[in-house]
Amino acid sequence: MGVFRARVGGPMGRWLASLVPGYRPAPVRRPWLDLALAALYHRSGWTQDELAKVEGCDRKTIARNTLFGRFLSFGPSGPIPRNLTERRFRSYWARTDKANGNERQRFAEVLRMLRRVLQDGRKASSMLGAFRV
Repeated sequence: MGVFRARVGGPMGRWLASLVPGYRPAPVRRPWLDLALAALYHRSGWTQDELAKVEGCDRKTIARNTLFGRFLSFGPSGPIPRNLTERRFRSYWARTDKANGNERQRFAEVLRMLRRVLQDGRKASSMLGAFRV
C-alpha cells in the first residue's frame, strides 16, 4: 500500500495518522484552522504545559496561539481578514509598542493596523474593478 498524504496537519493529522496506515501529514497553514485552534486553546482553561503535552508541540507555540486566542476574544468588532493566521497576527503584534506593557492597548493597535489593511485592500480591489475589460 502506498503512502496516503493529505493536506492536513496538527492534531487532525495525528488523528488521521492513528486511523490510516501509512498516513503522513503535510504541514499546511490554514487560516480557519489557526483561528479555531487559537480560540479553543484560549477557552479551554488548560495550562499551556497541558496543551503542549496534548498537542505534541512546544510551550512557545501554545503561548503564541493562546495570545492569538486572547486577541480574538478581545472583540475585534467588524470584519477581520479571511487570511489572518497566527503568524500574520504575530507580525502585527511585533510592530506594536513593546514598552507599553498593556496587552489590551497592543490588541487595539493591532486592530487599527488590520482595519487599515482592509481599507487599503478594498480601495485596491475597487480600483482594479474599474479597469476590468
